[in-house]
Order: sequence, then C-alpha cells, then structure tokens
Amino acid sequence: MDNNSNKKETYYLPSISDSRLAENIFRSVKAEIYHFLDDAIRYFLNLHPAVANIAPVETWRIALTAHKYGVIYLIDRREASAYDFGGAADSKVMTRIAEILTEDQRVNRLFNFAICAWVHAIDVRKKYSEIRLPKHAFMSEGDQAVFVNQNDFGGFFPVDAFALTTPLYDLHDFVHYSCAMIDRNLYGCKYFRRFSSLPTRLQALVRDAGYRSETPNLYGDGFMFRELSLGLFDTYEPLIDSDSELYNTISDKLFQYLKGELALAQPSSGRVYQAPAPLDVDALAVLSQNKAYEHSASECEEHFFIRSGPGAANDSYVHLPIVERLDAMKSTELNYFERRNFLRHRAQKLAYLRYSTHLKSKFPARAEEFSLLHMVEENLTFVDHLRGDRVNLFNLVEH
Repeated sequence: MDNNSNKKETYYLPSISDSRLAENIFRSVKAEIYHFLDDAIRYFLNLHPAVANIAPVETWRIALTAHKYGVIYLIDRREASAYDFGGAADSKVMTRIAEILTEDQRVNRLFNFAICAWVHAIDVRKKYSEIRLPKHAFMSEGDQAVFVNQNDFGGFFPVDAFALTTPLYDLHDFVHYSCAMIDRNLYGCKYFRRFSSLPTRLQALVRDAGYRSETPNLYGDGFMFRELSLGLFDTYEPLIDSDSELYNTISDKLFQYLKGELALAQPSSGRVYQAPAPLDVDALAVLSQNKAYEHSASECEEHFFIRSGPGAANDSYVHLPIVERLDAMKSTELNYFERRNFLRHRAQKLAYLRYSTHLKSKFPARAEEFSLLHMVEENLTFVDHLRGDRVNLFNLVEH
C-alpha cells in the first residue's frame, strides 16, 4: 500500500464539503450526545458512590468514548489530539476508570442509557414510524425529528436501557441526523412518505434483512453492500495501491453484476450468486435514492467517531491500555474499517451511475424510462440540486 492510501480524497457533498456550517452542526450534535453521556455517568456514580470521587465526570466521559460501543469508538481524532494525559497520576486515574468501565458491560449500559435519553429528550424529536425500521434504529428526516419504532421506545426509558448489557443502538445514526440537520432536502431520510406506498418488491430492495440467508434478495442494498462489495474489497484491497483505483475496480464488478453478467461471492457463507436478469429501471431509481442517504453519511463519519469492527480482528486499539489508546487515536491515517466503508459506498454509487448510463442506451430519448434514468443520474451527481430542483426518486417510480 502506498503512502497516500490513507489520505482520503474530498468527495463533493453540497453544503457539507469544506463547510464551516457543517462542522458547527457536527460539533453541536456531538455536544448533545456528551450531555446525555454525562447524565448516564452521573446515574452510574450515584449507584456506586465508592468510585464517584475518582475523577470529574468529564474524565469518565473521555475514557468512555475511547471504548468501543458496537463497532464504533465515539471519540474522533480531533478530540483525541486535544487530550494530554502525560503524567503518571493522570495515567493511573484513567487506567482505573477503564477497569471500572469494562466490568459488567458498563460501556454498553452507559451508552444505552444516554442514547435512549437523547431520543426521549424533547417532544418534537421522537416520531413513531409507520413502517418497520431496523430494531432500535432512529432515522432522521430533518430538523430535530427522528423516526423510531414504537415497540423500541414506547414505555422504554433510559433506566430500562441501562439494565441491558448489549449495545442497542448504532452511533452511525447520529451522522445521518447531523447531515439531515445541515440540509433535510439533500440528506434527510425519504422513507416516510411516498416510499411506504411503493410495491413490496421495491421496498424490499432497501428493507433487506436477509442478506446473509441462503436466498438473499439479489439486488437488495444489504446484500450488495454488506456482502458482495465486502467480498470485493477484501479481494482487491491487498492488490491495489490507490483508493481511486480500488473503488473503481469494485464499481466495475458491481456494474457487471447489475447487468446480470457476473457471479459474485457472499463472503459470510462462501456461496456464489448471479442475478438471473439485469436490474430494472424502477429498482435502480429506488436503490439510487437510498444510496443518497447512506453514502452522504459514510463520507462524514470522521467528523464524529472512529469506526472499527466486531471483535478484535484488524482493530489496532482494542488491546491497548487506555492512555496508549488515546495517543494512538491521534493518528490521521484511516484504518481498515473506515477505508472499507467509505470506498464501498463510493463504489456502489458509481456502479449505479454507470449502470444508468448503460440502460439509457436501450431506450429512445422520449421514453419514460429514459427520462427516469436521466433523473437518476442527475440525482446521483447533484445536478438537480445545483439547478434548484432536487428530485426525490421515490416519487417517480411505479405506483
């Protein structure tokens, strides 16, 4: 791998790329989360007064954010660089706090408490979704509103969340929330209006929970992103030096798969799948609109946290003592999981763009299909937004 492989190229996202407004919103949302983490820590310290005077709540929070919750360390590199625990006394305190946090799954309990409290905090935030969302997820339409499952939050409160030892929530959802706060039209979730009335076959493309099954939805976003592109990344990443060449290679393979011309592996099982027919125009539009929500957030994760993965494989932080871990987190280089995530999103988005251009050649310019494909391309490249006419592709597909 060359020396530039971990230097991420800027990807153009309107109102986010090189925007001071965006950075202010990211920091503001992060401060909100920290407010509720502090409340969670106080709740814990009230239950355990014998350790309450070890250090201020802020010190506990720093240590907490440097522990993995799910597959994410909430601390980001900018924050890690601002912390300096050089003295022996400070190191001893941080080490003791880390020991306490790792007992009895307290990291998970504290995050569970804080995030549940954040969702419940203000009346305008919580909306119950009419469609079933992934369990414990929250999806952001814009402003302060998030959609959640009523079964997950109705009558379920922070103390209930604290009682559970497994991580309930995905910190990645806060990146979606921040992006939707920046521009709801561009980055807000579009699943709660027209999408809910689409035919089941089209909804199933993005409500794709069976991506690891023996009979996956062959064009489902979950299957293509979590399985096919993952296998492609791990195949080609050791062989290709540059990020641009890597995601172009993955994109080309996905493009061939979309045409029904290439079989690809489901790495979780080792099975190989090939779609029996090329992807149709309406399905491409639905997948492209979904990618607008997912890809934008993947580009912004570094503003928020350090991504890792399950367990210890490829995680360079998990076995380090807490002070050494904080020092290592100051590095500007992206890790395996971060590169894997954003490059695969870029590759899949590019594959949709290439496939749309390919399909256009099969229709006359006056055909409805040609018009929809043209709007897909404008959506994926933000041309419609720059013209002042951002399109929601869910509104344009079959009834």
